[in-house]
Amino acid sequence: MERDSKKRQEEIQQQQPQQRVSAALSDENLSRIFELIESPQDRAAVSLVCRQWRRVDGNTRKNITIANMYAVAPTALTRRFKQLECINLKGKPRAAEYDLLVHDWGGYAEPWLKELTRAYERLKTLQLRRLEVRDADLQVLASAPCNASLQVLHLHKCSGFTTRGLIPVCRSCR
Repeated sequence: MERDSKKRQEEIQQQQPQQRVSAALSDENLSRIFELIESPQDRAAVSLVCRQWRRVDGNTRKNITIANMYAVAPTALTRRFKQLECINLKGKPRAAEYDLLVHDWGGYAEPWLKELTRAYERLKTLQLRRLEVRDADLQVLASAPCNASLQVLHLHKCSGFTTRGLIPVCRSCR
């Protein structure tokens, strides 16, 4: 028994410093530490240390900004981040604000809203920027399980919806 513990200590001593730290910290301890890191850049850097830290970051992160909706698939986001409460999703590039994109360029909110409302029942804030949001998309949001917890819906420079589409959201969301 004593021989096994000595051998384990020697193995830990031979590991790289970051591996020793990871081996000594449990997921619970890491999650408590990660809760104190507020900067999104620091959280992103922390998740690059090792697989354990990436997993714990994915399980504990509450806020995220997707600067380019085409850089990641909605399913990849929901697979990695389990507890998101605030999502900021940006669609079309800024050139769209100056009519420098073709008319039907893209930036559709539908696949994102379907996946996000399915995966995040405790979603409190949803900020959409420069997306094509149709009335049917807002209906999906209004009928989703997250409508009881949703407090903020920010449609900044979004297009494609009418006041008729907003009515079900106003009636069903908090």
